[in-house]
Amino acid sequence: MVCNVATAAEPLYVNITTHLGDRQEFQAGDRVQFLLDLSQDAYILLIYQDARGALTQMIPNRTDRSGFFKAARYLGIPDARTPFEFVVGPPFGTEIVWVYAASQPFPELEGAVLDNGLKRLIPSHDGLIAALQSHAGKKDFQYVAASVQLRTHPSK
Repeated sequence: MVCNVATAAEPLYVNITTHLGDRQEFQAGDRVQFLLDLSQDAYILLIYQDARGALTQMIPNRTDRSGFFKAARYLGIPDARTPFEFVVGPPFGTEIVWVYAASQPFPELEGAVLDNGLKRLIPSHDGLIAALQSHAGKKDFQYVAASVQLRTHPSK
């Protein structure tokens, strides 16, 4: 899913998939790399929702506080600058990763920093969207968004 909210002469565009392309089925122990298509240099907010609905902010994080990325086609995450690996484990089911991109930094989101430097967010995804929209209304802040849905299963 791609949602373009920006209105610049050359609009900011972002898309996300995984290294498996259109096949988004993974088993326990699989390592997943997300691939971003980013049309312009931008600040990235990468949010993971597990099968239970818990949200984790993967970018920005303790190692990469800015979340600024250069425009690229098929930018791989995780990469050398990210402090995490994405390894499939329980809970299994439908999971979603959202990527938001903007020309300005994103607001600080409420949550607790985990040992690996990522942040467990307090709001629901609807709360996250409300916070971004509120920030956008106050700061002339525009962003684009995309998501990828994954199905995860225990090993066979």
